[in-house]
Amino acid sequence: MDKQVVEFLYQNRLTSWDDFLLFLTEYNTVLTILTLLVLAYLVFIAKKYPAMYFYVPFWSILLGAGLANLFKLFFQRLRPYDVMENVEALTSGGGYSFPSGHSTEVFALLFSLWFVTKNKMIFLFFFLWALLIAYTRMAFGVHYPTDVLAGMVLGLAVSYVVYVFFVRRLEY
Repeated sequence: MDKQVVEFLYQNRLTSWDDFLLFLTEYNTVLTILTLLVLAYLVFIAKKYPAMYFYVPFWSILLGAGLANLFKLFFQRLRPYDVMENVEALTSGGGYSFPSGHSTEVFALLFSLWFVTKNKMIFLFFFLWALLIAYTRMAFGVHYPTDVLAGMVLGLAVSYVVYVFFVRRLEY
């Protein structure tokens, strides 16, 4: 079923949106780093928010990226464009496929910000960003749905563990 979903999304994507979505997926890490820099400014220079607002997202993304790369080496799943004749990569996707590093990164950012802020508008913005990234990874032929789902779960799990660690640490 993974292949059928990728093929359907690849063949039925709105090509008029390709440039915007390609920008979003290609610069996902840059946009994530810019978000962290804004958080660092708000926490450490402007002193508007507690340190957790920076540390939880930072460590969630870092730990999530590291684990995603370890899992890729362990599972060594080939990408859709490597095994499907009618799917070409429309964006970068080096190495193995499982789990999606982009999805892990953006969902770690999403959930870590939710855990520390509980702000619905921030959640909605980053949720839409995360869904667009998840969609692009499949529609552009570089990930299967299970890769993206695993990245979502990994991002959530890592964010929760990091959040709990910092909350408990601050209690002592």
